[in-house]
Amino acid sequence: MKSKPFFRAVLLAAAGALSSCFPGDDPSLGRFCASPSEGGEYCVSTERSPSSAWAEAKVHGTLPIQMWAEWPEDVTLDELVRSRGKLDAWFADIDEVLFSLRVNAQSAESYRASMDGRMGELLRQAKRKQRQILSEEPVDAIGNFKAALVEKANAEKDPLVAAIASDKQAMGAARSIIDGAKEDASLLGAAYKNLVAEYSSYRATEAAETEAYEKLADEASTTTLDTIDGVEQAILSAAKAASAKPNDLVLHAFELSAEILQFDLTSEEAIAPHTEFMAAHGAAMPDMTSGAQRSIHAMLGYVEQRVKRSDKTATSLVTGLVLRRHALALLGAGPVAGEDAMASRSVKASAAFQADTGALLAQLDEAGATGSALASPDAAKRRRTLKRLLQLKPLCAEGSSSFREAACKPLRQRFAAMAAELETLESTEGL
Repeated sequence: MKSKPFFRAVLLAAAGALSSCFPGDDPSLGRFCASPSEGGEYCVSTERSPSSAWAEAKVHGTLPIQMWAEWPEDVTLDELVRSRGKLDAWFADIDEVLFSLRVNAQSAESYRASMDGRMGELLRQAKRKQRQILSEEPVDAIGNFKAALVEKANAEKDPLVAAIASDKQAMGAARSIIDGAKEDASLLGAAYKNLVAEYSSYRATEAAETEAYEKLADEASTTTLDTIDGVEQAILSAAKAASAKPNDLVLHAFELSAEILQFDLTSEEAIAPHTEFMAAHGAAMPDMTSGAQRSIHAMLGYVEQRVKRSDKTATSLVTGLVLRRHALALLGAGPVAGEDAMASRSVKASAAFQADTGALLAQLDEAGATGSALASPDAAKRRRTLKRLLQLKPLCAEGSSSFREAACKPLRQRFAAMAAELETLESTEGL
């Protein structure tokens, strides 16, 4: 029993090849297939790359694109589940599809669609076939072995010896499953150890991050009209960096949590035929994952709260700068020369602010609607752009935007929509 082959088998889609597949495929080889959201199937031989099927499906449709690996046409489902060699070859094809989705296509939405689509039906077919084979008397190896032992013992007029031998056989089967689960869990343990190290490194940066905000607060309290724009940009840059810093950590945590869940499901499936025997002998499947799952959830909770604190601090500092700017402007009002200088600075600052916000809005509009962003590798970049624009909201409050008014006017009309879109993107992060 291995959790990873079971996990890979989930990717297998419903049987049967449809139209739009490449002609002339060798029936002794499997196929890589892809299907866009509009339907249709585009398949290539496993001699080629899954990227070929992906590219063909993308030409004829849009994301999400389901992908799966099919076993050879001349191999029946019964032959597949009975042959270790054929299963290994099929699992290797599934690995290649998963790698292509995760690394080459980088489409979380297509990865999820593939996991939830046809592969689920093929998995159920394979499981039904396995149960059917195991339930048939001729292939019930353990049952036949027990019967042979009992028959031999009866012939020797020693049924007690046969019962003991039968129990030993059953215990050996259960122990081999548990040993296999422990071996798989050791691989997950190594990944968990790496995640803990990554989390510890991130947590160790909190003091420096707090110190940086304190320094920015001191600068904000003493800034002048000549330096206030630089302080403001430094605060926004610090907030952006704090939000982006844990992105890789969060992604790794979600991936490991999903792998642990799949390991649990696979282990339960494997040990299920032996639960009655184990219960009768006071044995149980050891709990190897619940502690790790609780720890991962705690890590994610810490990251979420820390990013929220950072955003709140940055917003507070920027709001304070808005008030200070107005106060400094009132104190500096006086001679005409001073007014001209202030007007010149205001024009320059307005142009710079408008250029920055215009560039951000252009990035947002160029990326398209939220629906396409959810299925795009650039979803993280779009979230960062939305966060940067929403951090400008205090600066663009009615009656307080001053030289920013030209750039703030179109922003105020879009703040609500941008906030809603960001919430949608963050709710699907890591899926």
